[in-house]
Amino acid sequence: MNNVIFRTNAGNLCGIGHLVRSVELAKELTQNGVHCIFILDCIEENIISFLSEMETLTLYDTIQEQINEEKDANLFLKAIKSTKPSWVIVDDYRIGATWEGIVKQANLNICSIDDILRPHQCDALIDIRWRGDETLTQYDRLAPPETTKLLGPDYVILSSDYRKEVCKNTTAPFTILLALGGGSDLKSLESIIDIILEHQNTFDFPIELRPVVGPLSSHSNDFVERYRSDPCITPIIGKNNLFQDLCETDLYIGAIGGIIYQLISLHIPALTFPLAQNQNNELKWLEDIGHFFHSNNWSNRELTDLPQFIKMVQQNYTRIHRLITSARIPIDGLGAKRIVNFLLTRQQPHTPSFYAQKTISKDEKDLSIEHTIRPVRDQDLNHYLVCRNLDANCQNMISDEKIPFLQHYNWWFNAKRQSYLINKNNDPCLYIWHEKKSYEGLDFLIGGWFICTPEIAFQDAIIALNWQLDHCDTHYPDIPWVAVIHKENKFVQLMNRSLGFQEVTLEHPYSKAIAHFFSDAEHDKFHFVMREPLATDQLQKKSYL
Repeated sequence: MNNVIFRTNAGNLCGIGHLVRSVELAKELTQNGVHCIFILDCIEENIISFLSEMETLTLYDTIQEQINEEKDANLFLKAIKSTKPSWVIVDDYRIGATWEGIVKQANLNICSIDDILRPHQCDALIDIRWRGDETLTQYDRLAPPETTKLLGPDYVILSSDYRKEVCKNTTAPFTILLALGGGSDLKSLESIIDIILEHQNTFDFPIELRPVVGPLSSHSNDFVERYRSDPCITPIIGKNNLFQDLCETDLYIGAIGGIIYQLISLHIPALTFPLAQNQNNELKWLEDIGHFFHSNNWSNRELTDLPQFIKMVQQNYTRIHRLITSARIPIDGLGAKRIVNFLLTRQQPHTPSFYAQKTISKDEKDLSIEHTIRPVRDQDLNHYLVCRNLDANCQNMISDEKIPFLQHYNWWFNAKRQSYLINKNNDPCLYIWHEKKSYEGLDFLIGGWFICTPEIAFQDAIIALNWQLDHCDTHYPDIPWVAVIHKENKFVQLMNRSLGFQEVTLEHPYSKAIAHFFSDAEHDKFHFVMREPLATDQLQKKSYL
């Protein structure tokens, strides 16, 4: 029988993430007739249940916060001297190329699981993280050329449960699962739960909160006691497998961690934030795998918008589900099976062709040789905000404060404006938008634009604005434009004058409408401007004088 030995660790110092995915991989190996042995520093009482079906060995009396790789490698080799494993699988941030080099000298095959982009001396390397179009080349200079690299979400290690079709009970309460990881301080979860409970009466649908009390969580007894009498809170305590609970979950709120892959594979909306440096993620990479609600800078400031976010998700569930399932890189639950197939056969895995594909928009129209335009879609929601929050844009806004992500998410799914993205040579150039609004019986058009990159040229903006005015002249020929322009923004003032906008005095009939639509724009800081419609008889319909 083949033997595979895992060198990993879990406990109060390092959490349980590495152990959990190693155990899932071991289960897949076991189903294929492989005997698995786990070697840890030591086995703390609260992680025993994770290893109940596995043979285990330990190297130390206590968990080591840091290890000497040379010493640990020699202890490891001594512990397995009577075993001839076909593979040694390493999943431990403390162990790197030095350890691997020593163990390889004993003619052992090493497969390392990692996700922090560091040097390795191994025969196979697994990194499940998606890093955009560079995913397949990230380790070219970090591991030997002969190393087989299993890279990207195709190798996400999930249990076989996640290969099943799941049908949800749509009549049950709106169920929110909350978690901060297996070794979190539950006091940090209390502020999230309390703000939801405080606004519970504003929801027009029943909710159930299911906070996860992990095996290594601190203050767990106090936490459970605090919410014991609340009928809408059902703590999840002492579970090693959350699959059934996730099948009953409508929304996840919490740390991003490894659970994000389970959520995405089940198409569950999630609001996440990092708790550790290695959990910071590029938003675009998360979007590619189907995760769109994430804040790398989560703070208590976001909490005030959380109840509204929950309402927004419940009200737009079908739309959000469609957004998740549009992922460029899907999570299919077959990662462990693919890894085991390689370990047993040594066959080079096939690289999915879609990794190299660029998304081609079917609704894009040419504006010039270089420029195209398309309507904004839900997949743009994070990029839209990141661009809007650029310093170069904020300084010209009515409010120069950056908009928090949660506030933006709530606005996005209720926005009435028509927004478009201008691309230049296939790269985002600027966003432009307009909206029809009414004031005292008359219709007006308001709009705006903001850049995606500081390298925008005068001609780029002129092309976008000319298209917008032509478009609105066609669809809204009887409606005038009104706007405000920061008096320091000479660039936009010049453009708008060339496009037919005129300054509005306080006595002008449109002045009150402009002040109403842009209530925070002070007259001493902003020019009030307007552009007459193609049909200029609107003034005759009603006068403000």
